[in-house]
Amino acid sequence: MFSKSHFTPFLYGPCTDNISITDKNFLEFHWKPVNDTVFMGYELKIYEGLKTRKEHLIFSQMIPGAVRATPIEIRLFQPGHTYSWELRQIYFGGEKSRRAYCSFKITPNKVN
Repeated sequence: MFSKSHFTPFLYGPCTDNISITDKNFLEFHWKPVNDTVFMGYELKIYEGLKTRKEHLIFSQMIPGAVRATPIEIRLFQPGHTYSWELRQIYFGGEKSRRAYCSFKITPNKVN
């Protein structure tokens, strides 16, 4: 039997190169859990750029288990920049799933 740490949550988004934050206050992050196993929550981390290293970390949050999406204030993001995010499911007892990873780019503001 596999350990829970062999599984990965599914990330719905943001995961594209054309995320617009114009006229928005929040950017919504969506995912699906590994399975219906009882678990404690999620560990969400957002990084500037494509490298998921500590020095690029700009946001980290623990999220309760029943939640499948969370809004993040857009003030964290800059037009024209690329960001990466990872999510891990946290089980009771401290075991964690594999990390799910996705990157996205904020579209530059258009000047009229």
